[in-house]
Amino acid sequence: MRRLDDAWESVVFAVCRACLGVLSPRRRLRFGVGLAKVAALDFPDSPLYVRVATPKQLARTKECAKEPETVDWLRANLRPGDVFYDVGANTGAYSLVANAILSGSGKVFSFEPGAFTFSGLVDNLSLNDCATVVPFQVALSDGTELRPMEYYAGGTGQGVSFEPKDDAAKPSAFRVMTVCYRLDDLCRAFSLPAPCLMKIDTDRSEASVLRGAAQTLRDPALRTVLIEMDANDEASTEAGRLLEEAGFRVASRHPRPSAGVSNTIYARP
Repeated sequence: MRRLDDAWESVVFAVCRACLGVLSPRRRLRFGVGLAKVAALDFPDSPLYVRVATPKQLARTKECAKEPETVDWLRANLRPGDVFYDVGANTGAYSLVANAILSGSGKVFSFEPGAFTFSGLVDNLSLNDCATVVPFQVALSDGTELRPMEYYAGGTGQGVSFEPKDDAAKPSAFRVMTVCYRLDDLCRAFSLPAPCLMKIDTDRSEASVLRGAAQTLRDPALRTVLIEMDANDEASTEAGRLLEEAGFRVASRHPRPSAGVSNTIYARP
């Protein structure tokens, strides 16, 4: 039955493509605007919405079910007036959740260097009228400088990395020079308030983020950190060491689908 459905949909899609081909470019663009959709994020506490234009964006409407520990961590730890740093915010699902929990009584700073994902982040913040969320199109790292970021074929902002990948399935499509900041430098340059909670999910560059955040980690305002870690990756071992040197201890680990990967929550004793 699934094969029949796929075949039927392929035929319908081919007919639609043929019909669109006879229209002027302006009318095709208008048709595309009409197809743009807004979907609800699966956060039960309050209505939140995200823009959906690709299958990957549709999957991101289920982020709360994907990482329930992240939502529970935000609910349990955010207090009125708190500051939340979302490092590697992607299109902003958890920034939206944190902003909803704070109800305008605090501040959210969202850091996302990817050009495509940053566009989606800003679009979703605008869609939800998040005036207290501040987005930064910068990469937090261990150096304040310009670095080349690799964008991979098929990328809607997902296939990006500072480390070239020798992967025939993901050939590098192009390279973009990206603004990188040490978090300590960024906070000092722009007088940013210290975070009370910080979430770090930067596709295996978490240790680099922490190396540039020594002063931020030691600030007593920062109570807890949620970080994606890989037990098979030396960089994750370094990240754990840096957090422990700053006075944090593991509060809980939450396994992810990939072997050895977990969302690990650190807190001050």
